[in-house]
Amino acid sequence: MPDLSNGLDPFSPWGIALLTFGVVFTFCIPFFLIKSDDFNPDKDSKAYQDEMRAKKIASLYPKKP
Repeated sequence: MPDLSNGLDPFSPWGIALLTFGVVFTFCIPFFLIKSDDFNPDKDSKAYQDEMRAKKIASLYPKKP
């Protein structure tokens, strides 16, 4: 176990590992939050807009009998 009584040196192997973990954690968490379905409140409104757009397009181009 390393002696941490004087603090953690950022250039020691433990310090570099901790800093690397912090950088990876900092950049990965927002990425996973953006990909999460719970994070996107506009998901329902986008689905509604897509549905309305499809109805408008269908009314412009009716099917031939």
